[in-house]
Order: sequence, then structure tokens, then C-alpha cells
Amino acid sequence: MKFTLDRATNPETKATISSELGTIASTEIVDPYTVNVITKTPDFLLPVRLGELFGLMLSPKHTNAVGKEAIATRPNGTGPFKLVSWTKNEQMVLEANESYWRGAPKVKKIIVRPILEDAARIAALQAGEVDLITPIPYARIAELKRNDKLVIKTVAAPRVFHVTIDVRKPPFDNVKVRQALNYGVDVNAIMKSLYFGYGTRLATVVDRGGLGYDPGVQPYPFDPTKAKALLAEAGFPNGFETEFDSFTGSIADHAKPAEAIVGYLQKIGVKAKQNVFEFAAFGPRRVQNKTAPLFIYSIGDAYLEPSWVIRWLTQGGLGMHYKNPKLDEMLTRIEATDDRAKRAPQYSDVQKLIKDEAPFIFLFQADAVFGMSTRIDYAPRPDETQWLYPLGLRG
Repeated sequence: MKFTLDRATNPETKATISSELGTIASTEIVDPYTVNVITKTPDFLLPVRLGELFGLMLSPKHTNAVGKEAIATRPNGTGPFKLVSWTKNEQMVLEANESYWRGAPKVKKIIVRPILEDAARIAALQAGEVDLITPIPYARIAELKRNDKLVIKTVAAPRVFHVTIDVRKPPFDNVKVRQALNYGVDVNAIMKSLYFGYGTRLATVVDRGGLGYDPGVQPYPFDPTKAKALLAEAGFPNGFETEFDSFTGSIADHAKPAEAIVGYLQKIGVKAKQNVFEFAAFGPRRVQNKTAPLFIYSIGDAYLEPSWVIRWLTQGGLGMHYKNPKLDEMLTRIEATDDRAKRAPQYSDVQKLIKDEAPFIFLFQADAVFGMSTRIDYAPRPDETQWLYPLGLRG
């Protein structure tokens, strides 16, 4: 553990997970089974992060043997499956680790294939070429549910969709303008037409499964008359022109909901030119802060702990331009509270503040959809990760 954490927090390593472990000052070995992790400031969310992907341990012997470049393609771990082979963009072959500490997996061999096209992915499931796929377009759920050889399961994933607003630039530095955008978009109608009801409307960027979610903080209602009135109060009775970035090729389609949002904004006088990028091109634009004043995005809260998502969205970087010292103070206080039950109610005031400030057009969280053959027994997780150890075969 010390080897892994020291390596990840060493600036020379340039580890992509370093930001998640930034509060670590040092690690000390107490005995063969105990390590003290010392943080620069109180961080009671660190164990949560270490319990997820950011806490996966590396073997010092194996890492040093293969080298820092090869460790990405020749990993070694203690999980339920062993990597047999990996052909980039084609497939990964895994076999059961019979020595796994929780017991050997029920399935002895798993082949993971990337199938990027929705139609091809679904066709492979229908033909029996694969046993489990995700995602599935919402428009095809009803059709697939009628196939008695398939099982379709949905789970309320913690992926929060929103439109980021560049609060640094006029007219978006005016809170009335930002609130007007929220009143001007019929989110419920978008969910019904594009997501067929497989999702949940949100009042902020805190998902319903997140710690401290406050149902008393209600979403902005669709009220175009109020939206126009707020724009007039802000000095824009005739609206204004702007640009709106969107993208395809990610974990979910962000271009179609963006198109619908642009349509609603047009009706309140905000003429937004929609730009559509491939995600591979949009990602660098966001990181380099070169996005349009409005852009659609989504983020998954794998920890079900809102502080992580809110911090990520409100640090003034990576294309997210909203910063608020009061919000920072509230989050710092929450993150210094070791009792999870005591952290939960503190998020209520955070959600009220974010809603009132409206640094985003708040949208929804969309359900994750899985299709599987009847021969497998698998319960999807709500955190957008696929842990295949529990997967079994029927009969």
C-alpha cells in the first residue's frame, strides 16, 4: 500500500489519480498488515476514495520488474480474475482466480469486447454472441423487453446531467440570467421524449442516491414567462446570442438533449448556436478552458458522496468556472466531519446555495440500462462500474 500511494502522489509519476489522493502527506508502515496514512488536512472522504478505483494496489515486485510503461498493459493484482490477454480495441480475456480470498468466481472465463455502435451491440446480444451489454438506447428498451430470450434491467445510476454556465462572462455573471435559463427549459419534456421516463429530474447536481440528498429542494419549474421577465430585469428584454457546446461518443449521448435545450432557449430569446464535437475533440477543449459559454456535461458520483462531485464542478478549472468561498467553507466543514450520519444534513444548505446561484442549468440523472441473456444471473450496480465476481450462470 505504501508503494502504491507513494508512487501515485509523487509528482514525477504524473499519475492520473493524483488529484484524488492530494491530501495525503505521507504513509508509514506500522506492521506487515497496517499502514498509517497521514493527511495534510482532515479528509474523512479519503477512505471512501481508497475503497474505489483509486485504492487499487500495485505489487512493487511486479511493477519494478515490468517497468512503469508496461504496467498498464501487463497488470498484476489480487482480484477475482486474472488477465489472460488484451488486444486493444478488440477484446480482453479473463479467467477465474481460483485462489481469490473470497472464493473462486462462479464463471471461469469472461471475454470483454468493446462494441461502440448501439445497433451492433444490440444485434450481438440478440444473436447470442454476447451475454451482457450496456448501454442500450432508451428508445429500444420496450422492443427488447418483448424478447423472451433477453432480460432488460435498469438501475438509477448516479450520472448527473447539467449545462455548465461560464459565470465569468457577461451576461452569465448575472444570477438572474442563469436562473432565467433554468426556468426556460422544460426538463420533464426532454426526459419524456428522449429518455422515455428512465431517469429522475434533479434540482441541483446532487443525485437522489447521494448522501444528504434533500427532496425539499425542488427543481426550477418550467416557466418561460418568468424566464423572459428575469432576462428583462437583467437588461436583456430581447434576449442575446451565445454558443453552446455538445458532443457525441461518450458514455451517453450529450448532443440530442443539447439540441432540445437550445430549442427551448430560443423560445425565451436566447439564441444559442450549437456546436457538436466528438468527445475526443471536446475533452481537450474543456480541460484547456476553451469551451463555449454554455456546454452540456455529465458526471457520475461513484462514491454517492456529493462533496466529490461538487468540488469537481466548482473549482474554477477544467472548464467549470464557478467558484464561491462560502461554498468552499461549507464543503471543508463537511469533509472534516468523520461521522457520515452527521455529514448528511449539512448537504441541505449546500444544495439550497447551489440552486439559488444557478451556475448550471440543472437537468436530471438518467438510468443505466443493461441487456442480458437469460442464461446469466447478474445484478447491475448503481455506480457505473461492472464488478463481475458475483456474475453466475443459471441452470
